[in-house]
Amino acid sequence: MARLDMNKKSGRSNFRTIDSVTMSLLGVLGLVAAGCSLHFPPTSVCGDGVVIGNEGCDDGNQEDGDGCSTQCKVEKGWACAQGSPTVCHTMCGDNMVVGSEECDGTDLGGQSCQGLGLGDGDLACSTNCRYDTSACSKQAECGNGVQEHGEECDGADLGGATCEGRGYVSGMLGCTGQCRFDETQCVPAVDCGNGQIDTGEQCDGVNLAGATCESRGYYGGTLGCMASCTYDESDCAGSCGDGVVNGNEVCDGAELDGNDCTTIGMGYQGGSLACNGTCEWDRTGCSGGTSLTWITITGGPFEMGSMIGGSEEQPVHSVTVPGFEMTKSEVTVTQYGACVTAGSCTAPGTGTDCNWNDPGYEEHPVNCVDWGQAVAFCTWAGGRLPSEAEWEYAARSGGQSIEYPWGNDAATCSYAVMDDGGEGCGTGRTMSVCSKPAGNTAQGQELCDMAGNVYEWVQDWYHDTYTGAPSDGSAWVSPSGSTRVLRSGGFFSVPNLLRAAGRDYVAPSFQDFGLGFRCAR
Repeated sequence: MARLDMNKKSGRSNFRTIDSVTMSLLGVLGLVAAGCSLHFPPTSVCGDGVVIGNEGCDDGNQEDGDGCSTQCKVEKGWACAQGSPTVCHTMCGDNMVVGSEECDGTDLGGQSCQGLGLGDGDLACSTNCRYDTSACSKQAECGNGVQEHGEECDGADLGGATCEGRGYVSGMLGCTGQCRFDETQCVPAVDCGNGQIDTGEQCDGVNLAGATCESRGYYGGTLGCMASCTYDESDCAGSCGDGVVNGNEVCDGAELDGNDCTTIGMGYQGGSLACNGTCEWDRTGCSGGTSLTWITITGGPFEMGSMIGGSEEQPVHSVTVPGFEMTKSEVTVTQYGACVTAGSCTAPGTGTDCNWNDPGYEEHPVNCVDWGQAVAFCTWAGGRLPSEAEWEYAARSGGQSIEYPWGNDAATCSYAVMDDGGEGCGTGRTMSVCSKPAGNTAQGQELCDMAGNVYEWVQDWYHDTYTGAPSDGSAWVSPSGSTRVLRSGGFFSVPNLLRAAGRDYVAPSFQDFGLGFRCAR
């Protein structure tokens, strides 16, 4: 299109009209003088001072480098034969991309299926010198009006998203030409431009709330902030759905990075491995192995923290959590044991009240594991530890304004394994996972033991307030610290310590009978 637009000067056509006889005589005489063969449709001699045929200009300059010849050859995009005078022509079928041609024969102008926003495949050129994409896969085709995996939106298809759902007060959510949300018409809750992250803002000036392109799901690049105090992702590179494994992706579309069911942990013996829409493993076709039940958590905004707790739970701040999955229960001794058998995890501690190698405790949560052991298991299982924001969002049954996973009723042994009538509801220890279904969350198939049984490791370093915490649901890992965050409370905890907003912390190397974990992905 750019080449066609350049065929106009001062808003009018550059083509001059001359009679057909003169055109024929000038064209033939020029070509004969130059010793060039005749091309059809009719060609013209660049340098004869007359604008004819397909020329956009002709000032008599027969040399490359400046003037009309340069415009004709470079700006106009017409191919020119070697020598002087130069013969300019456009002709579909000569294997040269010229004029308004997208391609010509084997000359694709450096373009590919992926470059056109399609998936893998072989781009070709049709007989009318337009791209033939019939051999390209239609994976994540930005611009087809259908939101596909790897795209936030596509045209008018916003996937049900709204300004309000993305943390704004009101406005009209749009979609950019790169199939990313356009939030420029969304109205933030406070005045934007003071350099501080206020309610309803993702960022403000150079203050990005700790977010990066990588934390927003890209491979790299430089994240910015728009005048509307929403993230500017235009300089971020790559995303899930482009068929290339990069960043924190383990797979992308049909690209499995050389893996199969037997190489991804969990002890699978065979089967068919696939990649899901978030560029993580789809193990449903794998056979054997240790099973984990993953619960889908639909993302959204919520108010993180509480005015009931201490300063470590404040300030209460708005966070928008992307969708994710979390294991239904805390990881059990049996599940962790499969990782030890596979050689990917080290054995937990075996001190007082540790469940490892204790008969009858196989379906209790594994405890006496440090932060590194929890990370190792979740990695082996194809996941990771949840961020603190993800954990609280899930514990509030999808970010609801409630005190406990089950609601606002006071914590008792009807809901949680806790200190009520004695530690562990009178047992003195942990109980089997999911033994208190009345205390489950309300999301999906429900998460169990989000309060009590054992404290749970999360990704984040501990900070003594939420000042400067990320607002996008990512883990708070910069600046680093000396202790990691714990959530949930344990079998020895009193009601106040089981609140969804409650926080605790220990050194990442600490092992104790009160410490376990669950995974996210």
